[in-house]
Amino acid sequence: MPVRYFPVSFQEYYAGKKSSIFSRLRWVLIFPLFLSLGQQPALAQLPDYHLQFFDFASGVRPGTIQAVTRDHQGFLWILYPNSVQRYDGRSSRLFPMPGNDLGYIHCDENGRIWVGNNRQTWYFTEQQRSFKKVPLPTADSLNRRGMVFDMPNGELWQITVGGFYRLHPSLDSFVRIPDAVPVKTALNIRAFAQHEGTLFFISRGQLYRYKTGESRLDSLPERSIRKIMPVNSDSVLIHSWSTISYWYNFSKTTIHEALPPSQERPAHYKGAFSVRGLVNIGDSMAMIPSMEGLYEYNLITGKYRRLTLYYLGRPINSGDLANNIYADKDGYIWLTTVDGIARFPIQTQGIGLMRIKQLQDELPVGVDNIRSITEDKKGNLWLATGNGFVEWKRSSNKWDIHLPKEGSKTQLAFPSVRGIAYDGKYVILAPSDLGVWLYNPTDNSYRRPKYAQDSVRLHTERDFFDGLTTLKSGHHVFPGRDGLYVLDGRTYEMRQITSPADGENFDFAVQTRDGMIWVSTQGGLHLFNENMEYLQRINAPQPRLHITGGSVLNENEFLFARNDGMFTAKYENEKVVVNKFTSLVDGITMTSLYCDDKGFVWATSENGIYRIDIKRIN
Repeated sequence: MPVRYFPVSFQEYYAGKKSSIFSRLRWVLIFPLFLSLGQQPALAQLPDYHLQFFDFASGVRPGTIQAVTRDHQGFLWILYPNSVQRYDGRSSRLFPMPGNDLGYIHCDENGRIWVGNNRQTWYFTEQQRSFKKVPLPTADSLNRRGMVFDMPNGELWQITVGGFYRLHPSLDSFVRIPDAVPVKTALNIRAFAQHEGTLFFISRGQLYRYKTGESRLDSLPERSIRKIMPVNSDSVLIHSWSTISYWYNFSKTTIHEALPPSQERPAHYKGAFSVRGLVNIGDSMAMIPSMEGLYEYNLITGKYRRLTLYYLGRPINSGDLANNIYADKDGYIWLTTVDGIARFPIQTQGIGLMRIKQLQDELPVGVDNIRSITEDKKGNLWLATGNGFVEWKRSSNKWDIHLPKEGSKTQLAFPSVRGIAYDGKYVILAPSDLGVWLYNPTDNSYRRPKYAQDSVRLHTERDFFDGLTTLKSGHHVFPGRDGLYVLDGRTYEMRQITSPADGENFDFAVQTRDGMIWVSTQGGLHLFNENMEYLQRINAPQPRLHITGGSVLNENEFLFARNDGMFTAKYENEKVVVNKFTSLVDGITMTSLYCDDKGFVWATSENGIYRIDIKRIN
């Protein structure tokens, strides 16, 4: 069945209150996955990055945002044509400025914020909580001025039509630098760039490169340049007034048009590649916003890749989204738009939320109510859901959904599957009613287990299972509302266990690597040995708080979730030591936990799946 997919604009998807820029849940992001009904796989394009957006509702003024920067205290400074806004994630302050033509904003190495137009330059003083004007010498006061920038020697320079100036240590004025560059003609202050000690500037039809440390000057012909974006001291990307973009390489003395291959461009774009900015994201990679989307560019291979951006769980059209791009020192990319500001982390997010039904209306209700996860020998994930079970082939990114068949006696009939396991042959299913099933993915067949007594069959087909756990022995534990059961991993025979915990409504069982088996009930936490022989009741802190999910973390630690967060427990010397694992998910009800061998905790909830990076949490 074909997937119906409706991409929408960034503005259409923005709704509701945004989280703080400094929210403790800044790694919680959303990305949906497309599925097809039945068992025909659907290929889902996972996003490269997930946007967090700040607009009027967040305290950021929409409109003509020229650029952004962050100071050493973490404040975000937003430049408009006639004002500057300082934003801390919760509140903002606006600083009106003279005129309507502010052209740049810069945070220098000392943390000072500079703004200016072609007539005046200001910096922000914390003492006065305002911007202070910094003039040129009186004799040069009519000299038109460009941006300020930091030099490797610690000096702050400014380009003007008449040459370069440095900031006087008193901060009272800029002073001329005689013979700063060996070019005597007027300089273009609108198109200028700097990479470390290398200056790129325009004069009399030439784009000059001047290496200040070597006092070396060379040039290439200027092609109606509007913006200069260096990637290193040899190569710059040029955006021209004709919208055509060029790569200039001074070492090779070459100029060629910047143009991604047709397979990386949207179908309706056939003309020039019109770029909006560039930031380096490593020694060999750069990120480029353009009229047709956000691109990643490999500086070594020269290859382009158009990135997929998601917002509020759905893909957005990033074409002409950003008019500027900025990379801060904390690893975030910031995009300025007409509606506000978007950001995303360059590195992989610590937590990601997947929603299966987000873009597929035909999928049944409950498919996102994921109760359990297991992994097969090929690395595929199997998900127990509120309406059947799902296979995710991670290597090919294909998804199969297996729906129940109501009233069937030969296959899964009850929708809600609470537990799932894989033993190398069968996917073992623990639905919340109508008994246990063994599913063979090789031939797509179902079978029932054997039973030690017929009473066990009757009990299991009427019991309510909350999950299942595979032990080191290969046997499987089924906690039920009315009893605790074990499925033999060799004979597939099911028997019932009796213990002092009977009658407490069993929730789940977890075995740590020391062989101990932790069993949670509505009445508390119990400990069994590796042979499922009862040991003792555990007097954990706040025992009335219900444990909703658990898994093995590291060697002998038991990771479990409650409504007040995630915790670890370790049994040593007949005592249990409990510690808080993370507070990032406090207040979120987790229905199951799974720790994979890649360093991630997968936590299921009624809203989807949370992925937690253990290294980042630590």
